[in-house]
Amino acid sequence: MSDTIDSVFQEGDLVEIQILKKDKDVISLKSIVAGVKNSKEMVIAAPLYKGRLFPIDLGKRIFVIINKNDKGIFSFQALVIGRSKEEKVSVIHILATSVIKKSQRRKFYRVPFYEEVIIKFELEENEKKINEKLIEKYKGNPDIIIEEETDREVNVSSRDISGGGLRFIIKNEELNLGDNIKGIIKLKNYRIEFSAIVTRAQVLPDYNNTYDIGCSFINMEESVRSKIIGYIFAKQRNLVKKD
Repeated sequence: MSDTIDSVFQEGDLVEIQILKKDKDVISLKSIVAGVKNSKEMVIAAPLYKGRLFPIDLGKRIFVIINKNDKGIFSFQALVIGRSKEEKVSVIHILATSVIKKSQRRKFYRVPFYEEVIIKFELEENEKKINEKLIEKYKGNPDIIIEEETDREVNVSSRDISGGGLRFIIKNEELNLGDNIKGIIKLKNYRIEFSAIVTRAQVLPDYNNTYDIGCSFINMEESVRSKIIGYIFAKQRNLVKKD
Protein backbone atom coordinates (compact mmCIF):
# COMPACT_ATOMS: atom_id res chain seq x y z
CA MET A 1 0.00 0.00 0.00
CA SER A 2 1.44 3.37 -1.02
CA ASP A 3 1.91 6.20 1.46
CA THR A 4 -0.60 9.06 1.43
CA ILE A 5 -0.65 12.53 2.95
CA ASP A 6 -3.06 11.53 5.71
CA SER A 7 -0.97 8.46 6.60
CA VAL A 8 2.37 10.30 6.77
CA PHE A 9 1.69 13.90 7.83
CA GLN A 10 0.19 15.31 11.02
CA GLU A 11 -0.66 18.82 12.14
CA GLY A 12 2.43 20.44 13.62
CA ASP A 13 4.96 18.49 11.52
CA LEU A 14 7.96 20.50 10.33
CA VAL A 15 8.42 20.29 6.55
CA GLU A 16 10.87 21.60 3.98
CA ILE A 17 9.59 23.22 0.79
CA GLN A 18 11.80 23.54 -2.28
CA ILE A 19 10.72 26.04 -4.93
CA LEU A 20 12.14 26.67 -8.39
CA LYS A 21 12.47 30.44 -8.86
CA LYS A 22 12.17 32.35 -12.13
CA ASP A 23 15.95 32.35 -12.56
CA LYS A 24 15.78 28.53 -12.22
CA ASP A 25 17.61 28.64 -8.90
CA VAL A 26 16.12 26.54 -6.08
CA ILE A 27 15.22 28.00 -2.71
CA SER A 28 14.55 25.84 0.38
CA LEU A 29 12.10 27.08 3.01
CA LYS A 30 10.79 25.73 6.30
CA SER A 31 7.09 25.43 7.11
CA ILE A 32 4.67 23.67 9.46
CA VAL A 33 1.71 21.49 8.61
CA ALA A 34 -1.41 23.43 9.61
CA GLY A 35 -3.91 20.72 8.72
CA VAL A 36 -4.43 17.51 6.77
CA LYS A 37 -7.50 17.46 4.50
CA ASN A 38 -7.42 14.00 2.93
CA SER A 39 -5.09 11.55 1.22
CA LYS A 40 -3.90 14.14 -1.33
CA GLU A 41 -4.46 17.58 0.20
CA MET A 42 -3.05 19.42 3.18
CA VAL A 43 -2.55 22.95 4.48
CA ILE A 44 0.81 24.40 5.48
CA ALA A 45 1.80 27.70 7.05
CA ALA A 46 3.02 30.26 4.53
CA PRO A 47 6.83 30.04 4.78
CA LEU A 48 9.02 32.91 5.91
CA TYR A 49 12.14 34.11 4.12
CA LYS A 50 14.43 36.66 5.78
CA GLY A 51 11.68 37.49 8.28
CA ARG A 52 8.97 38.06 5.68
CA LEU A 53 6.26 35.90 4.13
CA PHE A 54 7.57 34.31 0.95
CA PRO A 55 5.02 34.79 -1.87
CA ILE A 56 3.92 31.56 -3.53
CA ASP A 57 1.50 32.00 -6.43
CA LEU A 58 -1.54 29.83 -7.09
CA GLY A 59 -0.62 27.12 -9.57
CA LYS A 60 3.01 27.08 -8.43
CA ARG A 61 4.63 23.66 -8.31
CA ILE A 62 6.68 22.86 -5.20
CA PHE A 63 8.63 19.94 -3.76
CA VAL A 64 7.80 18.89 -0.18
CA ILE A 65 10.14 16.92 2.11
CA ILE A 66 9.67 15.66 5.67
CA ASN A 67 12.05 13.69 7.88
CA LYS A 68 10.13 11.31 10.13
CA ASN A 69 12.82 9.99 12.44
CA ASP A 70 10.83 6.85 13.23
CA LYS A 71 9.81 6.12 9.64
CA GLY A 72 12.15 7.73 7.12
CA ILE A 73 12.35 10.66 4.72
CA PHE A 74 9.27 11.28 2.58
CA SER A 75 9.01 13.58 -0.44
CA PHE A 76 6.50 14.47 -3.13
CA GLN A 77 5.64 17.07 -5.75
CA ALA A 78 2.66 19.34 -5.11
CA LEU A 79 0.60 22.12 -6.62
CA VAL A 80 -0.49 25.25 -4.73
CA ILE A 81 -4.29 25.30 -5.09
CA GLY A 82 -5.32 27.91 -2.54
CA ARG A 83 -4.34 30.57 -0.02
CA SER A 84 -6.22 31.70 3.06
CA LYS A 85 -5.93 32.72 6.71
CA GLU A 86 -6.69 30.39 9.59
CA GLU A 87 -6.74 31.93 13.05
CA LYS A 88 -4.88 34.97 11.66
CA VAL A 89 -2.13 32.76 10.22
CA SER A 90 -1.48 32.86 6.47
CA VAL A 91 -1.60 29.36 5.00
CA ILE A 92 -1.38 27.73 1.59
CA HIS A 93 -3.37 24.74 0.39
CA ILE A 94 -1.44 22.14 -1.59
CA LEU A 95 -2.40 19.11 -3.67
CA ALA A 96 -0.03 16.18 -4.14
CA THR A 97 0.66 15.62 -7.85
CA SER A 98 3.03 12.68 -7.48
CA VAL A 99 3.28 9.60 -5.33
CA ILE A 100 4.93 10.04 -1.94
CA LYS A 101 8.41 8.55 -2.11
CA LYS A 102 10.28 7.16 0.87
CA SER A 103 14.07 7.12 1.11
CA GLN A 104 16.57 5.67 3.54
CA ARG A 105 16.89 7.26 6.97
CA ARG A 106 20.57 6.43 7.23
CA LYS A 107 23.17 9.18 7.20
CA PHE A 108 25.97 8.53 4.74
CA TYR A 109 29.46 10.03 4.68
CA ARG A 110 30.11 11.96 1.48
CA VAL A 111 33.49 12.19 -0.26
CA PRO A 112 34.77 14.03 -3.35
CA PHE A 113 34.16 11.91 -6.44
CA TYR A 114 35.44 12.47 -9.98
CA GLU A 115 34.96 9.08 -11.63
CA GLU A 116 32.96 8.55 -14.83
CA VAL A 117 29.18 8.87 -14.47
CA ILE A 118 26.60 8.50 -17.24
CA ILE A 119 22.98 9.65 -17.01
CA LYS A 120 20.43 7.88 -19.22
CA PHE A 121 17.63 9.80 -20.95
CA GLU A 122 14.97 7.34 -22.06
CA LEU A 123 12.68 8.04 -25.00
CA GLU A 124 9.06 8.65 -24.11
CA GLU A 125 6.73 5.84 -25.14
CA ASN A 126 4.93 8.03 -27.70
CA GLU A 127 8.28 9.05 -29.23
CA LYS A 128 9.21 5.39 -29.64
CA LYS A 129 5.88 4.62 -31.33
CA ILE A 130 6.18 7.57 -33.74
CA ASN A 131 9.71 6.50 -34.68
CA GLU A 132 8.59 2.90 -35.23
CA LYS A 133 5.69 4.02 -37.45
CA LEU A 134 7.96 6.23 -39.57
CA ILE A 135 10.47 3.39 -40.02
CA GLU A 136 7.66 1.05 -41.08
CA LYS A 137 6.09 3.65 -43.40
CA TYR A 138 9.26 4.38 -45.36
CA LYS A 139 10.73 0.90 -45.25
CA GLY A 140 11.99 0.00 -48.70
CA ASN A 141 12.08 3.62 -49.90
CA PRO A 142 15.74 4.34 -50.79
CA ASP A 143 15.11 8.10 -50.94
CA ILE A 144 13.94 8.38 -47.34
CA ILE A 145 15.96 6.84 -44.53
CA ILE A 146 14.54 6.99 -41.00
CA GLU A 147 17.11 6.15 -38.35
CA GLU A 148 16.03 4.24 -35.28
CA GLU A 149 16.03 6.52 -32.24
CA THR A 150 17.44 5.09 -29.05
CA ASP A 151 17.78 6.18 -25.45
CA ARG A 152 20.53 8.77 -24.99
CA GLU A 153 23.46 8.48 -22.61
CA VAL A 154 25.07 11.70 -21.38
CA ASN A 155 28.43 11.91 -19.60
CA VAL A 156 28.31 14.23 -16.60
CA SER A 157 30.95 15.69 -14.28
CA SER A 158 30.67 13.96 -10.91
CA ARG A 159 31.46 15.98 -7.77
CA ASP A 160 30.81 13.85 -4.68
CA ILE A 161 29.21 10.57 -3.65
CA SER A 162 27.87 8.78 -0.58
CA GLY A 163 26.08 5.52 0.07
CA GLY A 164 22.83 7.45 -0.26
CA GLY A 165 23.33 9.59 -3.33
CA LEU A 166 25.39 11.43 -5.86
CA ARG A 167 26.14 15.01 -6.93
CA PHE A 168 27.10 15.94 -10.48
CA ILE A 169 27.24 18.79 -12.99
CA ILE A 170 25.30 18.42 -16.25
CA LYS A 171 25.23 20.66 -19.32
CA ASN A 172 22.43 21.29 -21.82
CA GLU A 173 20.04 18.87 -20.11
CA GLU A 174 17.47 20.25 -17.68
CA LEU A 175 16.54 18.15 -14.65
CA ASN A 176 13.93 19.20 -12.10
CA LEU A 177 13.20 18.40 -8.47
CA GLY A 178 11.44 15.08 -8.14
CA ASP A 179 12.57 13.74 -11.53
CA ASN A 180 13.41 10.04 -11.60
CA ILE A 181 16.67 9.30 -13.35
CA LYS A 182 18.81 6.29 -14.22
CA GLY A 183 22.52 6.12 -14.73
CA ILE A 184 25.82 4.30 -14.55
CA ILE A 185 28.71 4.84 -12.13
CA LYS A 186 32.06 3.50 -13.26
CA LEU A 187 34.31 2.67 -10.33
CA LYS A 188 37.73 1.08 -10.68
CA ASN A 189 36.51 -2.51 -10.44
CA TYR A 190 32.73 -2.11 -10.76
CA ARG A 191 30.11 -0.80 -13.13
CA ILE A 192 27.10 0.23 -11.03
CA GLU A 193 23.70 0.92 -12.58
CA PHE A 194 21.42 3.02 -10.40
CA SER A 195 18.02 4.67 -10.13
CA ALA A 196 17.64 7.94 -8.24
CA ILE A 197 15.37 10.88 -7.52
CA VAL A 198 16.54 14.47 -8.03
CA THR A 199 16.56 16.23 -4.64
CA ARG A 200 18.42 19.37 -5.69
CA ALA A 201 18.61 21.18 -9.03
CA GLN A 202 20.50 24.46 -9.12
CA VAL A 203 21.45 26.61 -12.09
CA LEU A 204 25.10 27.65 -12.22
CA PRO A 205 24.77 31.32 -13.23
CA ASP A 206 28.34 31.69 -14.51
CA TYR A 207 27.93 28.85 -17.02
CA ASN A 208 25.50 28.53 -19.92
CA ASN A 209 22.79 25.84 -19.52
CA THR A 210 24.69 24.14 -16.71
CA TYR A 211 23.07 22.57 -13.65
CA ASP A 212 24.33 21.36 -10.27
CA ILE A 213 22.30 18.23 -9.50
CA GLY A 214 21.95 16.27 -6.27
CA CYS A 215 20.12 12.95 -6.27
CA SER A 216 19.25 10.19 -3.80
CA PHE A 217 19.52 6.54 -4.77
CA ILE A 218 16.25 4.60 -4.75
CA ASN A 219 15.59 0.85 -4.76
CA MET A 220 19.31 0.14 -4.48
CA GLU A 221 20.28 -3.34 -3.32
CA GLU A 222 22.45 -3.36 -0.21
CA SER A 223 25.10 -5.43 -2.00
CA VAL A 224 25.43 -2.64 -4.56
CA ARG A 225 25.43 0.07 -1.90
CA SER A 226 28.18 -1.83 -0.08
CA LYS A 227 30.42 -1.49 -3.14
CA ILE A 228 29.97 2.28 -3.06
CA ILE A 229 30.60 2.42 0.69
CA GLY A 230 33.70 0.25 0.22
CA TYR A 231 34.97 2.75 -2.35
CA ILE A 232 34.32 5.60 0.12
CA PHE A 233 36.22 3.84 2.92
CA ALA A 234 39.18 3.30 0.58
CA LYS A 235 39.02 6.97 -0.39
CA GLN A 236 39.01 8.00 3.27
CA ARG A 237 42.06 5.84 4.00
CA ASN A 238 43.95 7.47 1.14
CA LEU A 239 43.04 10.94 2.41
CA VAL A 240 44.27 10.04 5.90
CA LYS A 241 47.58 8.75 4.48
CA LYS A 242 48.08 12.02 2.58
CA ASP A 243 47.52 14.01 5.78
